[in-house]
Amino acid sequence: MKAIWVDRLATDTSAVVVRDSEPPKPGPGQVLIRVHRAPINPSDFNYIHGTYRDALERLIWNRSRSADDPVWFDPERTTPCPEPPYILGGE
Repeated sequence: MKAIWVDRLATDTSAVVVRDSEPPKPGPGQVLIRVHRAPINPSDFNYIHGTYRDALERLIWNRSRSADDPVWFDPERTTPCPEPPYILGGE
């Protein structure tokens, strides 16, 4: 599948790369569906810029986490914002 990867923080879109990626394996009770096109939410660019630190919780897909592993944030920001690489979406 094609996926959008962000390997580093940047002030522009130079960190955004489209790569081939292995499709995720569905877990128990889950199904894998084919998606022909998927939008990127404009708020995802806050991750690229490193400015999305006010989120209370956010799901990040990257090489070390499955789609079911949430990354939690707290209002006092005692938990840091995750660092790249991210996979923001896939096609």
